[in-house]
Amino acid sequence: AKEGLDKTTFEKIAKTCRLSRPLIHRYFKDKRAIFEMSIRYIRAHMQKMVIESMQKQSKTDQMLRVYVETTFEWLERYPSHGQTWLLFFYFTGVD
Repeated sequence: AKEGLDKTTFEKIAKTCRLSRPLIHRYFKDKRAIFEMSIRYIRAHMQKMVIESMQKQSKTDQMLRVYVETTFEWLERYPSHGQTWLLFFYFTGVD
């Protein structure tokens, strides 16, 4: 999200993750596959936070309020997730 998909290389990913490039290629055929897995991880993480917050509520209006509040809390706690999510929205519009 910080550099964009074009400037992100397998070498940069491997260095950031402290892994070897061949190991990354073993599990991901291309950068798009890595991006898709990142989006799945980010979405699952956000959903987990929201569900945990909503389960503490009993009324639907409270659940909706907590859903919105937790979404903003998620963005504050994990700004890189928000950046990646916006990149995802961009790519869904283009591709």
